[in-house]
Amino acid sequence: MLLRIALVAIKNWTVESKGIADGKYELIFSGNINGNWQVYAPNQTILDIKTTELQFADSSIVQIGDFCIGGHTQRELTVLFWKTQSECFENSIKWKATISIQGAVPEILQTTLFYTYGINDEFYPSTMVRLLQN
Repeated sequence: MLLRIALVAIKNWTVESKGIADGKYELIFSGNINGNWQVYAPNQTILDIKTTELQFADSSIVQIGDFCIGGHTQRELTVLFWKTQSECFENSIKWKATISIQGAVPEILQTTLFYTYGINDEFYPSTMVRLLQN
């Protein structure tokens, strides 16, 4: 299953899903970053905001654990955040999330992904992407 989404900071964004156990699935997010944008790596909190988060329309679906980061990240000393260190993707992104579905697996998985990106002194937290997979 492959899903393509066009976004400002990310081009050729794809999301794949695969079953890994009974009621457990892995969501794999990847894409290329446009221009000089930076996409903040998951599992960080900046200004009390999670850089990446998944939300589901159905409360029987939950993420298990943190995102697994693949690919190469850069450690940045960000002046915008009082010289705080953060991890960013600069060329492409790749990360995985494991989810658990209690009960019947829905025919269409409705997911909202929030991610964070920026460039220079611009910062776009909790950028929302709605995903549907069947």
